[in-house]
Order: sequence, then structure tokens, then C-alpha cells
Amino acid sequence: MAEEGVTVPTVEDTENKVLVIPEGKELLRVALLGVFVGVAIPLLAWIMQKYFVNPIFCRETTVGICAAADATTYYVSTVVLAVIAIALMANWQVFRPLLIAVAAAAALWGAQRYVPDMIAKSGIEYYALSAGLYGLMYVLFYWLMRLRSFAFSIILTVAAVVLLRWILLSA
Repeated sequence: MAEEGVTVPTVEDTENKVLVIPEGKELLRVALLGVFVGVAIPLLAWIMQKYFVNPIFCRETTVGICAAADATTYYVSTVVLAVIAIALMANWQVFRPLLIAVAAAAALWGAQRYVPDMIAKSGIEYYALSAGLYGLMYVLFYWLMRLRSFAFSIILTVAAVVLLRWILLSA
């Protein structure tokens, strides 16, 4: 039995058998969330490195976590912000939020190591690039998750992640 006051999302589109048509407002929310995540990941990584990892672990030594502190803090912030994005999308009742956030994080995993010159010369361009890429990834995987067939949706998502990783690694 459904509890009173709890709304269950229903699909009213019976003509389209392939795709669950999204609302424009929901698509905009997901895109803006992707942009926010794209800005917040490098910012959180920088904050963790400057105020936590370097002062605590890297004062006198260059071994262990200090050798790859940039990458470590970037990976941690990617995971933390993916979890926050999943919670927000679940709260907004976005269709398959876990897969959207995980696929976007997997596609752009470690992206900062491919643009070190941009990071060193122009931080604003780096933040804009990160925001744009994450916004695009969230919209792409949002659309792929809107397919009614779960298996087809997963196959296309895995293919997109592999293709995007290949493009990122070959650049």
C-alpha cells in the first residue's frame, strides 16, 4: 500500500516506447548540477591539498601520499561530489541517478592530469573547462539513462564511457 502524501513518479507517455521523455526543468537541474560538480571538484581538491594533506602529511617528507597529493585529493573530491550529486538527483526524483553520476565520474576520472599547463597558467579556464565537461557528461548520461530498456541503456553508457576515456587518454 502506498502511504498518503507520497507521490510516485509515473510515466504518462505511452506513445514513445523507447525513451522516457524528460521535463525541461529536470534536464536543466541535471545540467546545472553537472556544472556545479565540475567547479566544485577542483576547488575541493585544492582546499583539501592546501589545508589538509600538505600541512598534515607533507611537512618533512615527500613519500607516500605526498608524491601524488594532487591526484589523491582530486580523486577523493570526485567521489565525495559524486555522492552528493547522487543524493540531490535522488531527492529530485531523477531517473537512475546513481548511474548518471558514476558514469560521469568514470568518464572524466583524473581529467586534471591531462591539462597541467592550463592549470598552471589559467585557473579560470581550467574551472570553466571542468564545469563544461561535467555539465555535458551529466546531460549525456541523463539522456542515456532515459531509455526504457535498462540493458540497452547500460550497454550504451558503458560504450560512451569507454569511448570518452579513450578520447581523453589519446589526447
